[in-house]
Amino acid sequence: MLDIQLLRTDLDRITQQLAARNFQFPVERFNQLELERKKSKLTLRNCKPNATPHQSKSELQKAKEKTYPEYSPKLLTWEMN
Repeated sequence: MLDIQLLRTDLDRITQQLAARNFQFPVERFNQLELERKKSKLTLRNCKPNATPHQSKSELQKAKEKTYPEYSPKLLTWEMN
């Protein structure tokens, strides 16, 4: 089994060792997937509301409602009535 952290930090050495065992590691595909993973991580990080410890629960709820209106408790209550 390959360790993903090891692949990220020492890809050249790992691919050489795998080549010695007659396995061609798809380096280009791995690099593409890593780039997509990093972009997704940044996108997700930018989508989260910026909450600080001193914010009240109502402020956090307002931020969530603003960011994700489809999950607003008001909307859910309205749809149920």
